[in-house]
Amino acid sequence: SPTNGSRVTERGPRGLEWLLLRLSGGGPGAKLARGAGIAFVVSAAGTLLVFANQIVLARVLGTEMYGRYVYAVTWIGVLALIANVGFNTATVRFVAEYRATKQWGLLRGFRRRSAQIVLLASLAAAAALALAVALLRRRIGDQLALVLWAGCFLLPAWSLLELDSATLRGFKRILAAQAPPQLVRPLLIAAGILALYFLRSQPLSAALAMAVNVGATILSLLLLQMLLRRSRVEREEVPLEVRMSEWRSVALPLLALAGFGILLRSTDTLMLGLLAGTTEAGLYAVASQAALFIPFMLTAVNRMAGPMIAEYHAAGNRHRLQRILQVGAWAATVFAAGAAALVILGGKWLLALFGPEFTVSYVPMLILVGGQVLNCFAGSVGYLLIMTGYQSPATFYFGIATVANIVLNLLLIPPLGAIGASLATAASIALLNGSTLVFAVRRLGLNPTVFPITGRGGAI
Repeated sequence: SPTNGSRVTERGPRGLEWLLLRLSGGGPGAKLARGAGIAFVVSAAGTLLVFANQIVLARVLGTEMYGRYVYAVTWIGVLALIANVGFNTATVRFVAEYRATKQWGLLRGFRRRSAQIVLLASLAAAAALALAVALLRRRIGDQLALVLWAGCFLLPAWSLLELDSATLRGFKRILAAQAPPQLVRPLLIAAGILALYFLRSQPLSAALAMAVNVGATILSLLLLQMLLRRSRVEREEVPLEVRMSEWRSVALPLLALAGFGILLRSTDTLMLGLLAGTTEAGLYAVASQAALFIPFMLTAVNRMAGPMIAEYHAAGNRHRLQRILQVGAWAATVFAAGAAALVILGGKWLLALFGPEFTVSYVPMLILVGGQVLNCFAGSVGYLLIMTGYQSPATFYFGIATVANIVLNLLLIPPLGAIGASLATAASIALLNGSTLVFAVRRLGLNPTVFPITGRGGAI
């Protein structure tokens, strides 16, 4: 102690030093921040690459061909997620749970059986799509039929890509899970499109662009499977266990949930294509893509928070569960507010990158941005319900929002066109997040937002 009687106050770490110490800790917030940080960087880079891809495709293909390509890819995306039969979401939950409890036999059995089911379901969906296109060929035209037929080869590869990525997320290998589908795949698509554009003397068709997408997806799938083999933690000597009834009871509601989720995200583009034409759908798809900048951070948080929610819920650790929800909610909300301001201010310039004709989508883009901001304000509420065993109520609320979306699109697209489609989507997003948030607070007593909400025992 000092001899002159003066008081000495030890100052702890502050500023950047304090932040780095917090992030290097072992608490749930630090783990979430590190994992979500990796996911955010990869998601941001991936979304920018996809956005750049769309600019290249729109410029190379032209408005009409680009509209056909986007319309076909949207349909393939819907079918690919449905072909996962809910296992792409269930995989994150069960892999994280079995890994945490060291149930290696169940982990091996779940992985093998889910891969078999998804492969068979995706092949069946591809065959059904090929038959439907053949029957409707005269109505939809030869050009769109060729694009959809090429997409039939994309469907199984895309489905397995989603499943394997979910498996690595369950292992908390966030970078390995995201890099092939979100970085490698769009880079390969862009490289293939540009190579064909400069090497061919004839203009590119939408069908040829789809073929490039197929090749890029297959190569990305092979890379992902190689990373998955290196990331396995289960023991091969443990006998394989199968609990098909348990897995089916979770996966089937998640199948409906996945179907409703993709319809909620794609109904506007699909119905705009049906009611107003594929060219109008292509113009609108650019606005929809621009609005996806808003939930960057929420997507990143969800990718890391999903397995953590399942793990802490299984352990009964409500304190840590609420902690990661709070940390994720602040990150998603703050980022959404800043990103929305940037997109609103630079929206017309952003749309003009695709071509001057795409600036007509500015107002629909603003409406979609508003819907995505509301989505981020609700935090990880959807993942909270799914990872804690409330997938059936979540499916019900997604179903209600999807039906509302379809009805609103039918009512609003004929008089308002793309603006009507964006209004229908934003309203459906608000309905979904409001209903699931009320359920989560009342049933679980957890608050996935940054706002003060009163639960069963008072303020949360």
